[in-house]
Amino acid sequence: MLKRFWNKFDKKENGCWEWNGSLNKKINGYGNFYYNHKPILSHRFSYTFYNGDIPNNMKVCHKCDNPSCVNPEHLFLGTQSDNIVDSIKKGRFPQSGKNGGGKKLRKLTDKQIIKIKNDLKNGVYQKDIAKKYNVTQTTICSINIGKYY
Repeated sequence: MLKRFWNKFDKKENGCWEWNGSLNKKINGYGNFYYNHKPILSHRFSYTFYNGDIPNNMKVCHKCDNPSCVNPEHLFLGTQSDNIVDSIKKGRFPQSGKNGGGKKLRKLTDKQIIKIKNDLKNGVYQKDIAKKYNVTQTTICSINIGKYY
């Protein structure tokens, strides 16, 4: 099993271990790997193999911002909120409009989204947050689950 994993990536000069196996069709750029006849994202497999189990509700994030990288030194654990904040800070969040690919016309700024995520984390009701920012509760729910923001 491990031999198959080791044959599925190339070590690059920048330190990334680029996955060259199959990619997950639903999530662009992330590698797929089968372990015990079950699919797992290759970076999550790598993290688990080298660092141990991934706690519930935790994401395996990339320091290198390369979704196909499986180098355990480039991987770290974080919540969905941590991952979003990290991507906003680095200007690569799809909705931020900073890298040409996001929506440039929207009601909420990146800073507001971070504040909303913190409010949600602290138990503020979605309907109250929506009223404060003059958006729908559906928008706040989408932010909460990481669907759009």
